[in-house]
Amino acid sequence: MFNSEAISQQITNKADAIHFSPRESEVLPLLMQGHSSKEIARDLNISPRTVDIYRASILAKMRIRKTSQLFLAVHKIMPQLANSI
Repeated sequence: MFNSEAISQQITNKADAIHFSPRESEVLPLLMQGHSSKEIARDLNISPRTVDIYRASILAKMRIRKTSQLFLAVHKIMPQLANSI
């Protein structure tokens, strides 16, 4: 089963070149699982618009334009993370 805290820690540890905030590290695995902004917002007790802002920040830091490119980018940068989701 999915362990959000463990994956968030992997993101923090493995992406030294990309510095994600703690909240971005919580949002990223949920995005990778295909959750909507509303679902993520409900899980993290934040607004859907705030999730969209974090999503945009993650995409900008990874230098990609679409959420659909996220899985491929994470797989290239952090294959252990991509395989654990």
